[in-house]
Amino acid sequence: MVSVINKTSGCSNFSETFRAIKTAVTVIRSRDYTCIVYPNPNNGLFTIEVESNLSGEVMLGLFSPDGKQIAKRKLKHSSGKQMISFGKSSLINGVYTLQISLGKETVSRKLIVKH
Repeated sequence: MVSVINKTSGCSNFSETFRAIKTAVTVIRSRDYTCIVYPNPNNGLFTIEVESNLSGEVMLGLFSPDGKQIAKRKLKHSSGKQMISFGKSSLINGVYTLQISLGKETVSRKLIVKH
C-alpha cells in the first residue's frame, strides 16, 4: 500500500493494498562487453541488450536445469548496443543457465522461468 502525508496539516491517508511484481534485471559485465538480461523471472522469453566496442560474433546458449543445451543462436554484433530476443515459450518452470560469448569471454547467468 502507499501512504501519503501532508506535511502542513499532518493528515495522512493510505491506498488500498495492491500486489506488485518485482522484475529483476540481470547485469553481466566482462572486460569486453556489458549485457542486460530481462525480465528475470520470465516466461521462457527474455531480452538481452549487448553493448560493446567490439565487433564480432555473439554466441548465446540456453541450458535446461539438467544441463542440456535447449537453444542456441549465433549472430553478428557491430560496435555499440544491440537488443536480442531469445528463449522458448514452451519451457517448463525451473532455473535455466544463459551462456553469452563475445570476443574471448564466455559468461553464464541463471534465469528463472515461472509461468
